[in-house]
Amino acid sequence: MHSLFCIMTTLVGAASLAMAEGGSLFSSKIEPLLKQHCFACHSHEKKIKGGLALDSKSGWEKGGDSGPAIVPGKPEASLLIQAVSHVEKNLKMPPKTMLPAAEIALLSEWVRQGAPDPRLEPISSKVRPVPVPKPSGLTITPEVADHAEKFRREVFPLVDKSCASCHDEDAREGGVVLTSSDGTFDQPVEVAMWKKVRRMLAEGKMPPEDADPIPRADLAALTEWIDRGLNIERGRLATKGSRHVVRRLTNREFNRSLLTLVGAESSLRDFVTEENAPADAVENTGFSNDAATNPLTKAHLESFKKAALT
Repeated sequence: MHSLFCIMTTLVGAASLAMAEGGSLFSSKIEPLLKQHCFACHSHEKKIKGGLALDSKSGWEKGGDSGPAIVPGKPEASLLIQAVSHVEKNLKMPPKTMLPAAEIALLSEWVRQGAPDPRLEPISSKVRPVPVPKPSGLTITPEVADHAEKFRREVFPLVDKSCASCHDEDAREGGVVLTSSDGTFDQPVEVAMWKKVRRMLAEGKMPPEDADPIPRADLAALTEWIDRGLNIERGRLATKGSRHVVRRLTNREFNRSLLTLVGAESSLRDFVTEENAPADAVENTGFSNDAATNPLTKAHLESFKKAALT
């Protein structure tokens, strides 16, 4: 009995030592490695590509779209090790450059030791606050209020989930910042931004090819909400007392003017880009021959002036 007790004590002590060594390896080598190479695409702080989060133990245990990322004790059976080793054409992490052999060996050894991970919660699982509506001086009708409430309740969470990694205050990709929008459609710049987003969604340019697609239900909800907001804005501009007395040229009028004035058979698209013109100036549709839906604002004047000077 005494001998059995000694054997059990030795085994428990060896296991504890192995766990301690594994935990030390994780804190000193593995966690910094994951932060440096993986968190940009697989963390709650940035984004969770492919459904895989590596900023908590529960994240890799649950895994992503392909299942659990790690099989403790079995590096050869772990998707994470396969991905960083680039053994499969469609399973590569990072996608463009393979990790140094020494770092792959560290990850493999950590998994072989049972993948000890003391992290219970993600490093950051913060929820971005919905922007507070900015005072505009416009009358808030029940329809406008309902549309803005839907943004806060339904649309902003999916924008934060699917779009924030490229279109928050820090990234500002393409000059589009969606996380600061309050969803009220009461400013020309805000309206132009959502028109641009709607066009890019329709053309399949948003999200880009190398990003996770927006779930079909979320995409439908987002486009429906944008379309409704644009319709509300058109109706507001058409009401008595808010009609513009000056409007922009339509695409056809612009092209005819070029032909008449300088003999140039060209197009508006040859003179402006998305960066220096209002979003609807380069749309295939959307121009109407009236001031209500084709207003000329100070922002538009500045945009066309900038286009003329470039």
